[in-house]
Amino acid sequence: MREPIIGISLRPWRRPEKTDRWMQSIGYFQAVEASGAVPLGIAPVAEPALRDLYVLCEALVLPGGMDIAPELYGDERHTTTEIQPELDAMELTLLRWAEEDGKPVLGICRGAQLLNAAKGGALWQDLPTQRGASGHDSDEAGTAFHDIVIAEGSRLRRVTDAGRILVNSRHHQAVSVLGADLRAVAHAPDGVIEAIEAHGPWFALGVQWHPEELPSESPVGGGVFRALTQAASRRTVAY
Repeated sequence: MREPIIGISLRPWRRPEKTDRWMQSIGYFQAVEASGAVPLGIAPVAEPALRDLYVLCEALVLPGGMDIAPELYGDERHTTTEIQPELDAMELTLLRWAEEDGKPVLGICRGAQLLNAAKGGALWQDLPTQRGASGHDSDEAGTAFHDIVIAEGSRLRRVTDAGRILVNSRHHQAVSVLGADLRAVAHAPDGVIEAIEAHGPWFALGVQWHPEELPSESPVGGGVFRALTQAASRRTVAY
């Protein structure tokens, strides 16, 4: 049996007078590799090439990045919201295929928000101004940290074996209304939803923190990626 292949979506990068690029933080690739899987970057290419890349993978990581277009969940754009419609379209397609096939998915920050929006949920577009929640985004001192409380009986609780644990935090948006067939499985002390997961057998987990930036031995760092790899391994085929 080969190691499972885990696809990681790449985001468009465009700057004036610079060559257009597809890019992603190396931390996602390192975390997937450390978990025992093979990372594969998936660029926002058109079908059927996108489908060919998807078929190669046993699981997907939808990483952090820019905000999701609020039109997807029926809201008007907030002044702080920055979007990449090309990335939205690709990741929504990947997510639809993954749900149809029962393919494991880990959504991180933006990826968690996309999972919720794809299932008919909605988002706070700016936590400080819309919900009065602070301490979730980085500031001059660097990345913020806060505790989360993890629900008993959840997949995330089994993965972390912890009821309360410290996570890093770098987001100004979050789930406001849960999507269909999703449950909130972790909250910050101020009540902001920090993790969601799908009901039933489909491994679809969304976390607001950045596990790729936490130590591999951390339950909310490398532990999250190992859980994804274990779920992907059950779908791996022999050469």
